[in-house]
Amino acid sequence: MTVDFDSLMSRQSISDIRASVVAAGEVVGFYASRLPGLSRLRKLALDVVPAVVYTATGVHADAIRGGLLDYASGVWLELLAINLYGITEGRIRETFATVQVTFTNTGTGQYNFAAKEVRVSNGVVEYEAAPFALAPVGNDGDTATVSITCKVAGSAGSAAADTITTMVTTFDGVEVTNPTAANGTDEETDEQLRQRCRLARAALSNAGPVAAIEYVARSARREDGSAIGVTRVQVVEDTPSMGDVWVYLADADGPVTSDDAIRIDYLLRTLVIPTGVNYLGAAPATTVTVNITHTSRYKASVGFSTDELADMAEAALDAMFAEHPIGGYVETPPNGSLYRDEIAATISSVQGDESTERPIKSTVVSLPSGNVALTQGQVAARGTVTHNWVAVQANG
Repeated sequence: MTVDFDSLMSRQSISDIRASVVAAGEVVGFYASRLPGLSRLRKLALDVVPAVVYTATGVHADAIRGGLLDYASGVWLELLAINLYGITEGRIRETFATVQVTFTNTGTGQYNFAAKEVRVSNGVVEYEAAPFALAPVGNDGDTATVSITCKVAGSAGSAAADTITTMVTTFDGVEVTNPTAANGTDEETDEQLRQRCRLARAALSNAGPVAAIEYVARSARREDGSAIGVTRVQVVEDTPSMGDVWVYLADADGPVTSDDAIRIDYLLRTLVIPTGVNYLGAAPATTVTVNITHTSRYKASVGFSTDELADMAEAALDAMFAEHPIGGYVETPPNGSLYRDEIAATISSVQGDESTERPIKSTVVSLPSGNVALTQGQVAARGTVTHNWVAVQANG
C-alpha cells in the first residue's frame, strides 16, 4: 500500500472536523443538523466546536512536520536545525551587500580617509567605504580599489554594475564607480537551511570532507557575531601536489573580503582540517569580469520599452552571476566554463511577471565570443552590457 505521507501531516479542515462532530453525535443519538437553523445548540455543535478544535489543533500538523527535515518549515525548521543538527545560531539572517569600487581623484587634493568617512550611493541606498588614500591626479595612487558595505541589509542593498556613482560625502575631484554588481542576501530560506542541516552532519567527520568545509564556510560568523554570508565555496584538492587542499570563497556579489577569508580560514583550521592534510588556506575567489554584447529581437506589442527590457535583462544577469559556481561548470577537470549559451538563455527568459508573455524571441551574444574559461578559484562577475534591440511583430 502506498502511504501518502503528506496527508498524514496535513491540518484538518473545519468541514472535516464538523463532519467528525456530526458523526460522533449521531452515534449517541444527537442529530445536530436536524435542530432549527437559529438553535444555539446547533450553532455550538456545527460552528463553534469545529472552529475551536481547528484553532487548538492547528499547531499539531506543523509540530509533526517540524520533526522531519524535508517537511519542517519556518520556526519549526529553525528549531530542528538548532536542536538536532547543532546549528546553534539558527537561520542566517540577511547580510549587507559588499563590493569593490574604484575611487578616482581628478583634482589636486591629497586624501587619507578613515573607515566609514566616505559614503557613496546608487541613488537608492548608501554604502560606507573602508579606509583608503588618494594621491593628487597624475600621481601614483590617484585611483584606489576599495571595499564598500551597504547601510541597508538584504537584497534591498543590491546595485547593478556602474550604478554606484554618487559621492554622498563630497571631496573636490573624487569620483566613484562600481565595475561589478553589489548583491546583498536576504534571510536564509527554508531550502537553504535544509541544505546546511545536511552539510552539518559532514562536519562531524574527522576526515575533513568537502561537505564539512562547505558547511563551516557557509555558516561562518565574524567575531562580532554577524554572518559573513558565504554562498559559494570551491574546495580544490591535490593541486599543485597530492594531498594539497585550497579553499576559495565568494558571496552573492563576488569574492569575500580578505578579513572575512582570514576569519573563515581560522575556523576551517580549528573545526575541520585534520592533521596530516597539507591545507594551503582559504582565500577570496578571483574575479573574472565578463563584458556582454547581445542583439535581441523582441515583440513590440508586449508593451515594454527598450530601457525596460535592458533593466530586466541586467537584473536577470545579476541573479545568474550571483549563483554561478566558483571555477565554473566543469566538463574536463580541472578548469570550467561560463557558457555563452547560458548568458543568451538568461536574457531570452526575462518577462514582466508570470502572467505576461516573454517579450524576447531571439538572443545572439557576440561578446563574449565563446565560453568563458574559468580556472580553479576564479568567479565570473558581470561587467558592462551593450544592448542591441530589434523590434519584431507577428506576420499577419
